[in-house]
Amino acid sequence: MARQHRRARRHPDEEEELAAVVFAHYTHQFLQQERFLGGKWGTRGPYMTHRRSEDFFDCILYHFSDRQARSWLRMSREAFWTVHDLLEDDPIFHTGTATHPQRPVRYQLATFLCRAGAETSIKVASVMSIAEGTVYLYTERVCKALRNIRSDFLAWPGPLRREYISAEFEKGGFPGCLGSGDGSLIRLRDKPIVNGFSYWCRKKFYSVRCFFMFITEIDHRGIFTSYDFGWPGSVQDSRVFRNSDLWINRERYFRTHEYILVDKGALSFIRL
Repeated sequence: MARQHRRARRHPDEEEELAAVVFAHYTHQFLQQERFLGGKWGTRGPYMTHRRSEDFFDCILYHFSDRQARSWLRMSREAFWTVHDLLEDDPIFHTGTATHPQRPVRYQLATFLCRAGAETSIKVASVMSIAEGTVYLYTERVCKALRNIRSDFLAWPGPLRREYISAEFEKGGFPGCLGSGDGSLIRLRDKPIVNGFSYWCRKKFYSVRCFFMFITEIDHRGIFTSYDFGWPGSVQDSRVFRNSDLWINRERYFRTHEYILVDKGALSFIRL
């Protein structure tokens, strides 16, 4: 019996390892209990337990004054319904099931506009009576739908159209001109997580640069015909333009006598 007892004894290192595992197990259980019972992260429970009003959005869209509606939607009601009609038939809004259909497009578009207008996701979720995560889902859907119709409204003019635009600019003393271009900044609410320092622009805020990043070419009626978007705000207009498809493949876009007007920020790169 003594020999069997000696064989059953554990090595001191094994005993310490077993004790550490047991201690870690009970520590994990304790922390989980603290979390669920109202510890550091608060009491856990079902999402969206607060009372919600399904009518507030309808009040914005149908009953608020034009000024109040514009403050939320960032556009007039007429413009809102125009964009709505353009997006309504996109397949991305018809992927739900009979038991779980998507919310109407007008709600998803309004969610996107409120979020794009620099409202926080929590505030948008409260106004639209949806979960915070759904704000990101609706925003992504609308972005994809807008990109799907981009070529219908944003295209480089063909030869006949360029002749017409050039003739219009010639009246102002610029024969061969197809428009003008400039850089711009879209202000960001927060510092980006990845390489955030590069988005700090010369105007002392975080931003994305557009040539739209903006070089935006605009014809004589003020219509956007090209853009380059997504560069960090610290990047100069000249660099954005130099790396744009419009410049790299300029032979496809311009004939020898055609050009665009830009300021000195991109001047050194637009000789065609």
